[in-house]
Amino acid sequence: MRILIEAFADPEVGGVAGRSYYDGQGLVTRIHSAQSFGDLHRGPAAFERAAALAHNVAIRRELYARDPFGPFVGRIGGDRYLTDAVRSSGRRFVLEERLVIFHEDPSWRLRGFVERHLRDTFVPLHYGTSRQRFSAPLTLASALGLRLGLRLKRLALAGRRFGIGIRHLPVVIAVEVIYWALDLLLTLAVLAVRPWRRRWLAFLLPNAVAA
Repeated sequence: MRILIEAFADPEVGGVAGRSYYDGQGLVTRIHSAQSFGDLHRGPAAFERAAALAHNVAIRRELYARDPFGPFVGRIGGDRYLTDAVRSSGRRFVLEERLVIFHEDPSWRLRGFVERHLRDTFVPLHYGTSRQRFSAPLTLASALGLRLGLRLKRLALAGRRFGIGIRHLPVVIAVEVIYWALDLLLTLAVLAVRPWRRRWLAFLLPNAVAA
């Protein structure tokens, strides 16, 4: 609380975001942390282009709308909407690196693993805006390589902050190849089987389904 009070003493600050880690010190868990939270570990300059995460954030009461995540009642879009709402108010959204939270790593549960990977590939067009829409071509492109590229980029830029170095490269490559194959398999299955597609879209993007 003291850290938040200090940050909000500046009237120009509208929101404060902290850093997140998945709970655990194993290499695979640290890879997951870098992939999911790497943008929050690269300092304030990098955070200017990133979204805060709702599990470790505080915003001023006057900026807290009745629906702080807007229309995003599913699993995708709310963090970006909240971040943009604060920034568009004219207030600053700052990164406070002393605010640290340890988050359960969902990858060690089957449903958590499937959900996290489908969230990655089912990122919609116009992400985090009122025009957010499901796109089968974009989803397929994400599974084929876009999401893999983003994961590798985050690992390259933030990996050392999680203790991931060159000596870990063989494990990183193995994990990413396995995840790429599973992402593609899961995504193709969901797109191909209509009941599965309806089920997952209703869960991930209930307000953004155009198919």
